[in-house]
Amino acid sequence: MARPNKQGLDYFPLDVGIFEDDKILAISGEFSVKGEIIVLRLLCEIYRNGYFVEFSELLKNKLARLGGLSGGLVEEVVKKLVKYEFFDGFVFSEHNVLTSKHIQKVYLEASKRRKDIDLSQYWLLEGVNVDINPTSSGVNVNINEQIKRKESKLNISFLEKKKQKSVCVDFGDGEKKEQPLNAEKETSPRVAPPPPPFNFKKAMLAEGFAPELVDEWLKIRKAKKAINSEIAFKTFIEQVRKTGQDKNAILEKVVQKQWKGFEASWLQADQSPQQTANNQIILDENGNIITNAEPYGQQSTVGKPPYFSGRQTLENIRNNSQGWGTHTISNG
Repeated sequence: MARPNKQGLDYFPLDVGIFEDDKILAISGEFSVKGEIIVLRLLCEIYRNGYFVEFSELLKNKLARLGGLSGGLVEEVVKKLVKYEFFDGFVFSEHNVLTSKHIQKVYLEASKRRKDIDLSQYWLLEGVNVDINPTSSGVNVNINEQIKRKESKLNISFLEKKKQKSVCVDFGDGEKKEQPLNAEKETSPRVAPPPPPFNFKKAMLAEGFAPELVDEWLKIRKAKKAINSEIAFKTFIEQVRKTGQDKNAILEKVVQKQWKGFEASWLQADQSPQQTANNQIILDENGNIITNAEPYGQQSTVGKPPYFSGRQTLENIRNNSQGWGTHTISNG
């Protein structure tokens, strides 16, 4: 009995700009580096299997264990990847399988030297010549566009099933809507398209911040590798509102201080501590600051002369040797 042909890949090409892709940026902004790790591990599992993988409970727990993550986090990232169309939504909703047209194109390119590969399941590409090889159990792939395209019956039925889920219907008023072919039998509502990835700059401008201040702050955040996520934006707005001050005045302060973030409490911490009216800080014998102390000469001492810090006179030194009295530290 012949050994079955290998379908998976030992290695696969990875775009150098994958982390600049809007979909991956959205994942990074929401889940930080953990989301990026999950994306890469999912791709490894897909190409190890071929060009798709079933997102089973076993796979979810495997990815969580390998990355030291939680199964819930893995599942949440997968759902967002489907929402952002990184994975095909139809295949995932119908079969709980992860794949995409891009993944299948990469797989074809990586396996083009193989004689027989099986493309009979969840195939999404229509511009590929797929001929059933009667002498083998696999499918012979020819990517030459000049050859007339033939598809296996199984592949045609899968593509047709996907198309029949929704077609573009013109209602005559210039508006086109998706409606199932078997509308009389279809009762499930249409799924709304996913919202576009969050844009930090647009959100800041929509909130009323000055464009020049926004641009300067974004440069600071980029230099300090801050993630411009929706959570970071909402946290910043919440802290600005806590101050009760003008938002652009706060942002200008943030830019001046080169802060990548902001908390309302930072404004109080940034102010200089108040001193006594005579520009002196008075310490008692335990080293505690006396905030409402009287000027020197009016303090009540209990049989002990005051202690002066700084430059000493002979009389001061003699008094200091007699014990610890009230400390007077002059800022002058």
